[in-house]
Amino acid sequence: MAKAEKPEIAPVFSEAEVKARLESLDKEFLDYRYNTAVRNYVKRYVTGRKGSEYILGRTVMYFPIFERYLEEAGLPESLKYLPIIESTLNPKARSRVGAVGLWQFMPATGREYGLKIGRYVDERVDPIKSSKAAAQFLTKEYKRFGDWALVLAAYNSGSGRVSRAMKRARTKDYWRLQRYLPSETRNYVPRFIAATYLVEFFDKHDLQPDYPSLDLQLTETIEIYDYCSFFRIAELTGIPLDIIEKLNPAYEQGFIPSNSNGNFVTLPSRVMPYFREYVETQRPDNIIDMAMLQVPIMIAKPVDARAAYEQLTYTTQEGQTLQSIAKELNCTAYQLRLWNRLSNEKIETGTQLIVYKLRETKKRRKESPRKMVEITAIPSNPIKTIAEAPSLLSPDIAPPIREEYVYYTAKRRIKLSEVAKDYGIPHEDLLKLNGWMIDKILRPGEQARIKRVTTKG
Repeated sequence: MAKAEKPEIAPVFSEAEVKARLESLDKEFLDYRYNTAVRNYVKRYVTGRKGSEYILGRTVMYFPIFERYLEEAGLPESLKYLPIIESTLNPKARSRVGAVGLWQFMPATGREYGLKIGRYVDERVDPIKSSKAAAQFLTKEYKRFGDWALVLAAYNSGSGRVSRAMKRARTKDYWRLQRYLPSETRNYVPRFIAATYLVEFFDKHDLQPDYPSLDLQLTETIEIYDYCSFFRIAELTGIPLDIIEKLNPAYEQGFIPSNSNGNFVTLPSRVMPYFREYVETQRPDNIIDMAMLQVPIMIAKPVDARAAYEQLTYTTQEGQTLQSIAKELNCTAYQLRLWNRLSNEKIETGTQLIVYKLRETKKRRKESPRKMVEITAIPSNPIKTIAEAPSLLSPDIAPPIREEYVYYTAKRRIKLSEVAKDYGIPHEDLLKLNGWMIDKILRPGEQARIKRVTTKG
């Protein structure tokens, strides 16, 4: 998604306006007071435009996840801003003391809340599982302190330090006891307030979110139990490996290991039906499973992802909310807010909303909402129309080239060079065929291409 052209001169920073906006926020959750520390952090956000626009763009990927699990735990939605100050919404963020992920769990704390940390998987990096664990942690801390400012302080420095500060200050008021906290923790709530301000009022400073591609926004997640490599997923779906890695950052070695409790796999919605079908064929009770391993598998060459999506307008009707519209359109209320630069979830009857969705195909055919009308562009809107192109999902458009591959499935640990020798194929040819630079050890169940036959569609 393209961003709007940036203004040549950023709006003047007005302390009076910033203070007034903070006063409009939910005081029941937190005392959004304006002081020197808050001013400095807010100013840093609104003047450090590139970094702030990156953060704002990533909220469309992660906020729907945070909102879901905070709501399930009965926690305030405003806690979704916490990972901004913890990780700048980078799931791979790693602190100098070993905290990892969007929510920056230390190893001991992560394991305490059920997150697995090992050679192949680090669930602290999993957006879904780490968000569930964070919701559990925040629930526990709120039961202990009964005040969200103290909970935020405890998230940063530990509940023990906050309890000691309360005893020394003889108060539960964060603003009165903060001088007894470490310097980083004294600034933690001001940083949280500034992060909240950034997301709620970025449009007042002409910040333009640096949105990721629609393949990273319109996604689906399923749970699988058996081994599957990223390379295999890329073959089946045509999705580039870097997109698969960004959507599934918890897997350290480029594959999803087997797990009797299940592992989450997130992919663009446009290809999930195909991956789901593949997973079904791999079930032990599926009689065609073994047969599939013995025959070539047809893989279509990837098509430009932009061809899979379209931009539409949706006209709101009386009594509708962003939540009800999002449910109808299979997206999230937060996505609707960002796509349309809405400062809150209040909408008026007759409002025209920009919506991005998958192009209709036979595989996903269903009745379109009658209020939706395709457009080419909306004047003065910061989001540009996606270019028209043949749809990847349309079965009516056959790919010009199809590639068949015969696979070798390892029954034991074996080097690719040994496989090459057994099949009388030059080792260099197998490396090139599989996209590998050096000899690779295949683990039991892993596959390697050993033959390719190209045919016209």
